[in-house]
Amino acid sequence: MELIQCFFILCYYWLKSLIVTIFYQKPRKNLKDEIILVTGAGSGLGRGIAQRLASTGATLVLWDVNERGNKQTAIDIVEQNGKAHAMKCDLCNRAEIYRLAEQVRDQIGTVTMIINNAGIVSGTPLLDTDDESIIRTFDVNVLAHFW
Repeated sequence: MELIQCFFILCYYWLKSLIVTIFYQKPRKNLKDEIILVTGAGSGLGRGIAQRLASTGATLVLWDVNERGNKQTAIDIVEQNGKAHAMKCDLCNRAEIYRLAEQVRDQIGTVTMIINNAGIVSGTPLLDTDDESIIRTFDVNVLAHFW
C-alpha cells in the first residue's frame, strides 16, 4: 500500500514540475548593457562561459594569469562581434587585483556582474602536495574571492 502511495506522490510531483517547466518560465535577464568580469577566462570552462555571455551582448572583462589564452578568448569573442577586454591578472596578488579593478572602472565602467571561475586543481593527493602548491591553491580558490 505504501509503495502505491509513494508511486502516486512521485507521479504528482513529476507532473507538477513538468507543467511548471513548460508553462511558467521566468523571463531571462537582459545582459545587453551589463559589464561582466570573468576570471579564469583563458581556457576551459572560463572560456566557454565568456563566449556564451558574449552572445548575450554583454561587455566582458576577462582576467586570467594565462595571458596568451586570455587574449585568444577575447579575439574569438571580438571575431563573433562581441565586446571583450583581456587583462592579465594574478589572483594571488591582492594589490594587482585592486589596481586592475580601478583600471576597469576607469576605462570600461562599473562591473555589474562577476563570474569567479578561476581555480586551481593540483591533481595530487594532499599529503604529496608541496606547501607552495597548497598556499597558491588556497589563495586562488578561496582568498581571491574576497579581494
